[in-house]
Amino acid sequence: MKVFQLTVTAVLPLVLLGTACAKGSDPKPDNAATTVVSQAPSITASLDPAPAQHNHGRSAVMFDPCTGIGDSVIEKIGFDPRTRKRDDYIDEDYSFIGCLFDQNGTVDGSVMNTHELRIDSSNITLDEFRKRDAGKLTTVKVNGQDALMRKDGAETCFLDIPGPDGTLNFQFGVLDPHSTENPCDRAIAIAGVIQAAVPK
Repeated sequence: MKVFQLTVTAVLPLVLLGTACAKGSDPKPDNAATTVVSQAPSITASLDPAPAQHNHGRSAVMFDPCTGIGDSVIEKIGFDPRTRKRDDYIDEDYSFIGCLFDQNGTVDGSVMNTHELRIDSSNITLDEFRKRDAGKLTTVKVNGQDALMRKDGAETCFLDIPGPDGTLNFQFGVLDPHSTENPCDRAIAIAGVIQAAVPK
């Protein structure tokens, strides 16, 4: 179910930081620099590259949840990083770069997919979502910041929080037919962990 999401998928660039050497601490000349390369998150799944974007009048989405959120973070929120799948949505004027994850459990003696999670980075702002879905949203706090929440039935919760490209968008679904959990409670907890792991 697509909900005005921007799916922009882009591999995080390696950041090169020049660090000048202090006098006397290294035999290198004063103008020598040390290059430090930031390490990309560890990911085991094989993924297709993000699709091309159009984004007329908007900046492209640069953060790709599929490549920018490591396996250890996905495990921390209870999902299996081996289920990582690309799921993007590209419009003429905006983009959602997204990733899907599954969580398995045992139901009536059988192993099944009990929860699903979609994480997007979009170049739509929180204010745009607020105006678009006025009257349908609840404002909550995630890591002390405003977030927009919308429950869809008893099983699915949508959550939009500030992100590096505009917003990070979450769709959390409960597939276990016997579950009585409130999906929005866990969606808020998941968003807090993911937001803390995403570069600002």
